[in-house]
Amino acid sequence: MRLKLAYSLLLVAATVGCKAARQVPGSEVQTAGSGPKALCEGQSIKICQFPNDHELDEAIQLVLGDIQAAEAARKPGTQDLALARVACAEVAYPGNEPAIRAEASKRGTFICLFNSQFTMNVALNRLSTFIEDFETVDETPGYTDEKWVDAQKTNGSLGHNLESQDLEKYMTATKKHLDRRAKSPTIGIKMETEFFDRYIRAKLDKTRGKPTSIFLGVFLPSKDESTDAAAVLKATLGHEIFHSLYFHSAPMQKIVKTYIDAAPPPDVKALKKKLSQKGYAVENTDGKPPSPKQVYMFYNEVQAYLLESGACTDGAFVRYEDDDLDEPLKPVPGHAPMVVKYAAGLRQKLLAASVISPEWAGKWSPDLVTTGCVP
Repeated sequence: MRLKLAYSLLLVAATVGCKAARQVPGSEVQTAGSGPKALCEGQSIKICQFPNDHELDEAIQLVLGDIQAAEAARKPGTQDLALARVACAEVAYPGNEPAIRAEASKRGTFICLFNSQFTMNVALNRLSTFIEDFETVDETPGYTDEKWVDAQKTNGSLGHNLESQDLEKYMTATKKHLDRRAKSPTIGIKMETEFFDRYIRAKLDKTRGKPTSIFLGVFLPSKDESTDAAAVLKATLGHEIFHSLYFHSAPMQKIVKTYIDAAPPPDVKALKKKLSQKGYAVENTDGKPPSPKQVYMFYNEVQAYLLESGACTDGAFVRYEDDDLDEPLKPVPGHAPMVVKYAAGLRQKLLAASVISPEWAGKWSPDLVTTGCVP
């Protein structure tokens, strides 16, 4: 599911730890300050992986340090795929649910930070389009590798989360296209193929037959876009990390469904409409009932948008006023804004069930009233 905002990281929730890969010809070892060393491999994209698992804050600093160091020489505004780079680190399960925390070594999250939005979308958007829009890009009228890569320059998607069972279906359904693109001379396609084979397919091969995995994605804003990259990443990551929590936690899925289902029908309708407007295929235009995948996508995206720290930004859909909402988002005497009512209520349900801890919630899902986001 793509985060329709403006910055991007690749979070990968998987079932196995990220072991240090053996060094091969053409690889290099990078050090993030005095901390752990990353092994960097790849020809068309440099893929740097830090070994072992890390607390979320530490993992962010590791990948951020790697990409910032590599990007120091990049000229502002350039989007050169020849400089494509991604840094990845495994994150211990960030929630508070004991049963899941105990399985952290099997259910880690890999945070992969791309050095540009363009690079990230070239690497991941074809996958998201297949999974969320039920569309095989290669089969659209007039498709060429060159046109598709060029289109990613203006792609506004800020993040991707990809579940392993969907990726397995993608590999089966599009095998002939994967085989064709493996021989493509287009630079962007070479990069996309190498990242898929070296990183995503490699992780899937290790986890096949085990509990499922999830891949989430985000990127580093360029120097001319932001003066505080770490703050921007935190806001964007606040959305993606909730997808990881939701994916791995059955209690969280149950709480979210029960909570949203209890909302007034007009509000649920408004939430579905807003997601549809943002490009999520949670409903069918032909009147047919949604598939199980569409139902899952609805609850997963609603909870992430309601709980993310990025709800304070203009990009979060819950900040938009909409005449079709049962209760408008702007303050009205005697009424709580919809975003405050649903975000705060859902947060409290998850805290009460110990799915998340108060400390963690304060960092990644701040109260929108006390922080001043909503009057």
